[in-house]
Amino acid sequence: MGKIKSTWDIVMEKTKGMKVTSGDRERIKKEERTSRVNAIFYRYMDVQGNQPYLQKELEGLQVEEREVVKGELLSLLLDALDLAKDNRRVVTGIETLKGKPVAKTLEKLHLLVSEYKASRDDRAREIEGIFRRRLADMGISGSAVQPSLEGKRDWIEALEGLRRDYGNRLEALKKEF
Repeated sequence: MGKIKSTWDIVMEKTKGMKVTSGDRERIKKEERTSRVNAIFYRYMDVQGNQPYLQKELEGLQVEEREVVKGELLSLLLDALDLAKDNRRVVTGIETLKGKPVAKTLEKLHLLVSEYKASRDDRAREIEGIFRRRLADMGISGSAVQPSLEGKRDWIEALEGLRRDYGNRLEALKKEF
């Protein structure tokens, strides 16, 4: 009878003559770095969220890899900037990675976020007014009537328009960072 081989033995037999090329090594190294960068980014955004955490993670890297990781983290942080959300953690991360305050650009970001929120609120009031008039035409009115905008085509289109208009300005600010 033949000897029963383990999975490891079978794999070793099949890969016996194979060699890892330099391209494969580079690809594997890049995948590992991307995985590490994503892990640092998500831990920072979800749990850690402070400068010492980012600094500690970067200090643990070799000098040449540190600059590449910083660039990739910066790119992820810039992509995370959102006009409808609180960006303090993102900005803190950007300042940590850049090693310098970004006060002027941060001021512009705050102004843009304020303008966006004001425009969004104005547009919401307009659309609510339209819905209230429609309801009143159907005989439904009163102080308790509060139309919901969520999921309504008019509101979705309005938000898309605002995101498009303000998104271009946000992209310009991202380049300044």
